[in-house]
Parts: sequence; C-alpha cells; structure tokens
Amino acid sequence: MGKSEIHQVLEAKPIYCFAFNKDRTAGTLAEHGQTVTSIDWAPETNRIVTCGQDRNAYVWVNTDGEWKPTLVLLRVNRACTYVKWSPKEDKFAVCTGARMVSICNFEEDNDWWVSRHIKEDIRSTTTCVAWHPNNLIVAIGSSDFKVRLFGAAVKGVDKRPADCAWAPGSKLKSFGGLLHEFASPGSGWVHSVAFAPSGDKLAWVSHASSICAVNSAALDTVVSTPIAAKKTGTLDEAKVVKAKENSAMSKFKLMDAKGNTDKTGLDTVHQGAVTHMIPFAGEVGAYSRVATSGKDGKIVVWDL
Repeated sequence: MGKSEIHQVLEAKPIYCFAFNKDRTAGTLAEHGQTVTSIDWAPETNRIVTCGQDRNAYVWVNTDGEWKPTLVLLRVNRACTYVKWSPKEDKFAVCTGARMVSICNFEEDNDWWVSRHIKEDIRSTTTCVAWHPNNLIVAIGSSDFKVRLFGAAVKGVDKRPADCAWAPGSKLKSFGGLLHEFASPGSGWVHSVAFAPSGDKLAWVSHASSICAVNSAALDTVVSTPIAAKKTGTLDEAKVVKAKENSAMSKFKLMDAKGNTDKTGLDTVHQGAVTHMIPFAGEVGAYSRVATSGKDGKIVVWDL
C-alpha cells in the first residue's frame, strides 16, 4: 500500500474534479468561462459532460480525434455544482446553486440538450446526485441537510416505468414528483450520495461527520454511523521525521533564520487538500488502484 504514480497537471493551480476514459489518453477541453466544478464520462457512448461556475454545461463528443462541445440549455441563474450521467447515458443531472437540479436529454431535431427542472421542496444549493439503476429516479443531496428522491422519467425518452420499491404504483409517472425526503441526524451539508448496485439501499455522507443509510423496505428508519477517527491505514508514505523538526513553529523559525519566505512543503505526496478521488482500476468491491486530485495541481494514482 502507498506506491504512487504522480502527474503534475497544473502548476500552482487546484484541480477540483477529473475523469478518465477507457484508454487513459489526455486532452484539453476549453469552453467554460469560469471554474469547472464537475465532470463525468459516459463510458459506453464515450461522451463527456462538464459544468461550471459560469452557469453552463457542455456535452463533449469526439469527432475525428477532436472533442467538440454541444449546447446544453440549462436555464439556471446560479453556478452549477455537480453533474452525473444516468445509467443508460441518455440523460444527465446537473446540480446548481439555484435550489434545483436540471435533468437534461438530447433533442435530435435541434441538435442540442434541453433541460427540465426539479425544484419541489428543495431549500438550498444542491450539491450531489445519484441515479437509481432503473434510470428513472434521482437522489439529490443539498446544503439544507436533506436527501430527497424524485421521479426523473422524461416523456419520449423513458419507457413506461415499472413498479419500484421506492415508488410503488404510478408515482413515477410524474416528472419531478417528490417521492421521499430524509434528514441526517444532526446537521451538515450532504456531500455525496449513492444507491447500492441493487437499487434497494441509499447511503449518503454529510458534513456532520456521519454516514447515513436507508433501506427501501424500511423507509422510516435512517441508520447513522459516525465516521470513525481510528486510523486504518494510509496511501501516502510520508517521510518519518522527528516531531521537533516537523512542527509548524520549527519550520517558521528555520525560515526566519535563513531569511527564506518560501513554503517549506509537506512530507506527503499531495502538497495541499485532496479534492477528489475516483476508482482507477479493478471492479466494484475489489478496486486495485484509485486516483486523487489536489489543490497542488497534481493527479496521483495509488496502488491499494
């Protein structure tokens, strides 16, 4: 554990999100006018979707070796925070600071992506989204401390929805209809949400240092587990130094004695906060490598 492959992608600039294609080839996509906040790669159709603080989203298609953007009509007046393709890769969801999520699908006649808004009962910025395996339900996390499930079946795109444990009967026929609302014990922004591969369970993490989960068979029971502080291992093999030498005060004294105002650096691979982590190799439940990005402009691939 701990062996790493380091890529200095940017100099003195943070990387907030990244994604890999199948063959790990590199490319630069330049269209956004402000910080890109999220990216997702559709592996089967080989399309990329990005969103940013400029309130825009773009779908990128590779034509003759060149990535070209396709227009997305989001119709939002606040920054975009997160984007995610649906399991069938025929829709994607964009979270925003406008207290809504845009569900987007392609209109072939006009050659652009259109959006429908989900905003019922959402009280603050939407921060994350997860698609149910049936392609018809989205779980939305937000900074109002809640996770909500909505119907996301789009007429003309999705087939007639079948019964689902989260939405029995005909509840899924209504786009944007609120199915369930869950609150984390305590408080804290919801940072990430995910369905189990079966679709029967939902889990999320919040700023309240807890992991919460709910089962579709017991919707009234939210299980919450505090995130343990116990150290179980580290990917980074930091240099072993004496405590006196490693203290912040001693570093500042050393800088003052040498008349040096430069940063002394950390004894870790990433020289700043780690901003994102995704699987790099292996299968669900048995990943062999993961990749991280940081505010130091690095992408690091780690062996597990």
